[in-house]
Parts: sequence; C-alpha cells; structure tokens
Amino acid sequence: MSFRFQLAIYDGETGDLLTPISEYLLLRDKGTVTWPPDIEHCGVFLAVDGKELVANDWSPGNLMLIVLQCEEAHRRLKEGQEAIIRSGVLESSAPYLLFEPRDSHETLLSLFLIPDPKISLVFPIDHITSDSQDLWSYVREHREQLLSPPTTSPDHFTRVPCPCDELVAALGHEIFLGRQLLELFDLTALPAQHAHPAPNPRAGWVVVPRIREQNGFASLGPPIAPVSVHDLLTGQVAVTNLPQAIRLLGKQVVERLRRELESDEVVQLVNEIGPKNSQRLLPDFLRKLGVTKVKQTFQAHGGDAMRHYGTMEHYGADFFRDYKGVTRDTMNHLLQPGQIRQGEIVGCHDDALFLQTLRNNGQILRTEVDPKNADFIRYEYKLYLRDSDGNVVQPPTLSTSIKRLKKTVIRGLASSPAKWEVAGNEAADAAIRTKNLVIGKAFPGVAKDGTALEMIYRPDHIQTFYPDW
Repeated sequence: MSFRFQLAIYDGETGDLLTPISEYLLLRDKGTVTWPPDIEHCGVFLAVDGKELVANDWSPGNLMLIVLQCEEAHRRLKEGQEAIIRSGVLESSAPYLLFEPRDSHETLLSLFLIPDPKISLVFPIDHITSDSQDLWSYVREHREQLLSPPTTSPDHFTRVPCPCDELVAALGHEIFLGRQLLELFDLTALPAQHAHPAPNPRAGWVVVPRIREQNGFASLGPPIAPVSVHDLLTGQVAVTNLPQAIRLLGKQVVERLRRELESDEVVQLVNEIGPKNSQRLLPDFLRKLGVTKVKQTFQAHGGDAMRHYGTMEHYGADFFRDYKGVTRDTMNHLLQPGQIRQGEIVGCHDDALFLQTLRNNGQILRTEVDPKNADFIRYEYKLYLRDSDGNVVQPPTLSTSIKRLKKTVIRGLASSPAKWEVAGNEAADAAIRTKNLVIGKAFPGVAKDGTALEMIYRPDHIQTFYPDW
C-alpha cells in the first residue's frame, strides 16, 4: 500500500504554484526560489495507493494551526490513540480529519463536517481553543452519523485504510519541515488574529497569551536571541531549540533524528552528549546504529552515557551498536550444571542445581540469606575426601581442610529464567547509565526493584551475573 502525506505552501506573491514544503526549502537553499510562502493558506497532498484524497486546490488554512495539530496527532498515534486535525480556516464549515487506529499496522482516515455550529469551531487541542474535550465528546457520541455516507459530501471520504507506520513517520517529517519553514521566516507563533477573540467570539476562544507582536504575528514567547556555533561548542550556552541544533549539526543530521525523536528530545540529546561531542558523535551514531536504535539507546541509557562510551577507546558507537545485554547465551551459561574442579563446585548459579550437585559430594555447614534479598543465599560447605581415582572415600568423610568453601546462589533462577533475564538487563542498563560497565571486568548494576548484581561483559553481551552481596 503506497501512502503520501505532505504539507505544502502557495506562492505568497501570486497565490498559486502549490509546492511541498520539503521541495520549497531545498530550492530556497539553492537560491532557485525567492518568493515568500503564504502561511495563512497552506496546502496538503494526501494520497493512498495513488488516489488523491483531497483536491490540490483545497487549503486547510493557517500553517501554524496545522503544525500544532499535527504534533498532537503524531503523539497520540504513536501511543495507539485516535487523533483529529481541524482545518485552520476559522469558519464553522471547516472540515475535520479523523485518524482511527484499527491495529498496530493500519489506521483509518476520514474527512467530515460537524453540523453543530458551536462545536464546528473547536480545535482538538487546548493550545488553540480551551474546550477541546467538547469536540472529542461530540465525535465519540455522533461518530457513525458524522461518518455515514448520506451526510458526507462527495468531497469527503470515510475510513480509508492507510499504513500506520508510514502515517506516523510522514507526520513527524512534515512537522519538522513545517517548524523549519516557520522558524526560517520568524513565524514561530500563532497569527495575531488567531491569538485574540473575533468581534463576537465564542466563549473560550483561543487561550494563547499575547506576549509580543512582530510582523503581524503574536508570539508564544520572547524572541530567541541569536546564538553562534562558537558559543555552543565552547559550552557558553546550551542548545535550546531546533534551529540551533541545525546550525550546530547540519540539517541532514537533525532531520534524521526528527524521524524518531520529538523536537525537545533532540535538544535534550544534544545537551546531554554536549554540543561539541554531538557534532562529532551523532553522525557516527546515526551511520552505525540507525536512527531507531539511536532513539532506543538514548531512552535506555541517556545522552551522558552515549557521550562517555562514545568517546572512549575500544567502545565508541560500535559498543552501542553491538550491545545485546543479557541474552539466551547468558542464561544458558548461568543454568549449566555445577562441576567439581580443584576441590570446589564451580558454575552452578541456581540454588536447586547447586544442592543437586552437592548431594553425595559434600555437606552444607552453614546457610545465610541476604537480609536485603531473600532470593540470594550463601552456603558454606565442604566436599568429601576422594581417593586417587577421584571416587568419594567410603564411608563419606569431609575434607580435613580448615577452609570452608562458600557459594552464593540465586533461588528460582532455573524455575523463573525470564524474571532474572529482565532483572539482569535492567541492572546492565543501569550500569551503563551510571557509566559503571567495563569490558572484561566485574561491575555493579541495580535492577528496578533494587536487586543488586555483579556482572561481567564480554564483547556484545553480558556473559554472567551473580548476587552483589
């Protein structure tokens, strides 16, 4: 199934030449186009399997209003929730676009009108109007009526299936481009006429505060002072917005990050890694890990850990690319039966397996349970004497050595391996976040429930773990 969703703009001087924002920005960078975009009347290309769902001359109105709604729709759809986008035209006859996730693979698209004159003025988010819940309640209560063919005009459509992943990706991409365009023309705010009531406003209309006005636009905040790349690289200031991130990293890097990360997450990532290190490390991370795994790494371990290991010899982006954590190989190693070597039981991390190995080979002398974790048990034991052939001397006689052997094991490791695999991965993730992981050496990690483990990492996975007691 092919799918297309692109925001577009008209020539602000002639009112024609509908151009996708991505194409406009590219041509503007090359100096091919110089005309200003008409922000008040943007356009949209929406097609499924090659069939255009909206006419090319249909305008959903003000670009900022559309971008704001796209951001909320993007967030909701990523969480599997329904989403609505209203036309940015401030008239009661403006249409609504409804997104209904059917499952994790498919979302249904519908374009419809709301006959109620009061509700038809409401936007789906409180950034624009203060009574968005009235809209959501109305759509829930009148859904079938709104989407039924008899009340739908020929220009509208009902429950057209589209691929969910492509829809979410396209929304994220167009939000990034729309924001970039608005920031390019210093239009990072609602138009002044949208930030104040009309002569006879409906109660609750527009809650955006008026802070300043510039070029006919009311700002959502104070002007952003220009920041140089030198200031960012020398740590004199932190990155606070996407334009600064673009200035620092380049448009291509930031655009790739925005396919998976929200704008504020990109800013947070750059600041946690550090502007100077981000400039060097993020292109390498993207090249070796791909943007999806960069997001997963950031969420699991944080940008500070990415900086720490990314700048260390023998680690770098390769460490995160290859890292698998606690794997099936780890668990197989932990659950191997114990063996007697050089006068003691080796391996055998499970309580039941240890006791099984000790049976007929020795005796428990003392048992101690960790007061902080009842699943951790330490045994003091001795093995029976053996003859020159390795057989237990009869009758069984404990070793005469004054040394008592010790073994710390985990209760339920063999019977609940999935539980301990999760705990091991949580502890390993925490060790990376706190920068305690060291290749080839034992390091501590703590799972979310407070379980403390010692772990050993060999290239690409946790080789073993055991109680930190």
